[in-house]
Amino acid sequence: MTSQIFAQPFSSLRVITQRLSSATTQQLPQLAHDLTSQFSLCGKELKASGQAQSNGVSSEVTIHVVKLKTQLSTLLLDKTPDARYAAVILIKATIEAGGWSILPHSGLWARNLVSILERQDSSITKNLCIITLTRIFLLTHENQSLVRDITTPVLPAFVAACLNLVRPNDTQTLEQSLQLVVMQALTELVPLHPASFRPFTQQIQSVILPLIASASSQHHSERPSTTVTEAVANNARRLFVQLHVCGPNGTAAEEWSRSIQNVLESAVETTDQILRGLVENSSSPIRRPNGLKSDSLEKEIEEEEPGPLPLPAWKGIDAGVQRLNGLLGTIRAYVTTRTLTAVSLPSGRILSLLERILSALPPDQIRIPKTRPELSRGERDGIFTGLSRLHLSALYILLDMISRLRTDFPAVSQAAMVQAFSTLENESGNEDVRKACFEVIAEDLAYSTPPLSDSNIQTLSTCISLCCTDLLPTDHYTLQNGDGAVSGGPIPPNRIPASPPHLSLIPSQSKIQGSNEPTKISEIAQKVLTLALTKLPREYLPHPLRNQILRAAVLSNSREMMFASVTRPGKAQSGRTVANNILPLFSRAYPHAQELETLLRPHLPPLQANPIQDLLREEERAMKRLEESTMVMPGNASKRGSEGLQSPNKRTKLSTEEVESDESDFVVPKLYLDSDSGDQ
Repeated sequence: MTSQIFAQPFSSLRVITQRLSSATTQQLPQLAHDLTSQFSLCGKELKASGQAQSNGVSSEVTIHVVKLKTQLSTLLLDKTPDARYAAVILIKATIEAGGWSILPHSGLWARNLVSILERQDSSITKNLCIITLTRIFLLTHENQSLVRDITTPVLPAFVAACLNLVRPNDTQTLEQSLQLVVMQALTELVPLHPASFRPFTQQIQSVILPLIASASSQHHSERPSTTVTEAVANNARRLFVQLHVCGPNGTAAEEWSRSIQNVLESAVETTDQILRGLVENSSSPIRRPNGLKSDSLEKEIEEEEPGPLPLPAWKGIDAGVQRLNGLLGTIRAYVTTRTLTAVSLPSGRILSLLERILSALPPDQIRIPKTRPELSRGERDGIFTGLSRLHLSALYILLDMISRLRTDFPAVSQAAMVQAFSTLENESGNEDVRKACFEVIAEDLAYSTPPLSDSNIQTLSTCISLCCTDLLPTDHYTLQNGDGAVSGGPIPPNRIPASPPHLSLIPSQSKIQGSNEPTKISEIAQKVLTLALTKLPREYLPHPLRNQILRAAVLSNSREMMFASVTRPGKAQSGRTVANNILPLFSRAYPHAQELETLLRPHLPPLQANPIQDLLREEERAMKRLEESTMVMPGNASKRGSEGLQSPNKRTKLSTEEVESDESDFVVPKLYLDSDSGDQ
């Protein structure tokens, strides 16, 4: 019986070992890719090999498992890179398929994999080694005996090897893929094994600090700085935040607070340097009234002395903007990264810094920011060019703060809403900034509705109008109705077309041709308008503004917006009747929607599949049984007498219990024998 159960997995494992024995060194890389898909068939056999004696599994199964382990160990120690590459792939597949039965025997593999990181193998092989070792460490974390036997002896050597791979030097060019894999692996392992990482804290910081806030132009740098991708920078920031767990026992929260304070102080100092030539109007308490070294504005902006964070010095306005943008990304990582202990987020200082950055506005057609006369033209252009990037980073920090704090801190939500309104009012022409403002407003409306002043309500109306504009189709459209007639022209700007032509705008009955594909900003705009209809008080949405939202909902064929407008209708100007109910348009656009069934038929019971046929069938059965029960038999005529015949003026009713239905759940009405129609 056991041999039948493991027949298929055993056959697959035998084929794997035979193909590995007969393959040449040049064939191993391709063979390894082909064999990985077959390890899923060997899962039962690999897992049963650990309990072969207790479960009575065939000894032949254990022989093939031991043979596979020996082959992989031999390939891992081979002198050729191709064999080692194949061994890493097959070891990863074996561990995933075997699980806990293979992990106790992976200690030797882990030590040999670390040795490959110190060789001159390809970056692909090293990436696979790091991924395999990380997987081993994550799987062994749940078993203390495996942690003691495998993770604790091997992890320090693994961390040292990874740091050597990503440590910058003048003779070797760093590969972005290798940096990314190392940062991801260390970020996953630091919270699980803080004691093993504690001796390497300073080395890790020296490696990742240039990555979290890199600058394109380093001051006094003989070697040109390498470009850091956004993925590498984000993972380096997460790793930098996680290092607080490596402090002494019981001091994780204090280390986290001290670290974020250093980042904020560095960001404030960099902001002072970047905005030194602008006349700021911000009321932020962290603003320095006279800027930074106003007597040296003629010199090129630079940073020579290190700040609270030992970051490399930078020179030039472009490098300064890049440094500040990296520091804002690090603050965002502190907000979004989960911690093992409760920490205190300095939300007030973060909001003050963001307010100062968002208050510095670039010039437009009607606004010319004030600058100091000593400021050079190149530095002024660099500041105005980089403000959009800084504003995006600041807005996404606000978004993450609202998402993490939710309704626990209403002051943060209200401040974020005001900042988003102000930025949207001043930079509505920038699509990226407008989309970020929409996301902040939508996230804030989803969790709370903070009270707004009159000026903020006016800005809210502007925001809703912009959302309607982004949600509508293009300015010129081609409309094809059901009759085949084609009409084109600008969409009416002020109102929904009057009936009956407005019915032809429903996509179920017509087809709008042109570039009206949904984009990211249109999705965010739709979310804002839906939340505005469902969350905002009615007095925040005056009659013309609500009509504009309804027009956008109909023309964009938004199911969520139509349903929100129908379930929470507005009042007409008289305040007595519902204004502009678009339920008929909603029913035509989505006739099979469940929401529509709830709106149109809320109190009707559910109907059966064929209620009329079931009713007729049950009536026929009832009449047939009634005729049989009232029939007078010859032998029983004298006995039944008058009981067999019923008076013609009596109404015949039959009890429900006497009628049994075996084909349907339909309940037959009760039938009784009454002397008159009024008795019950």
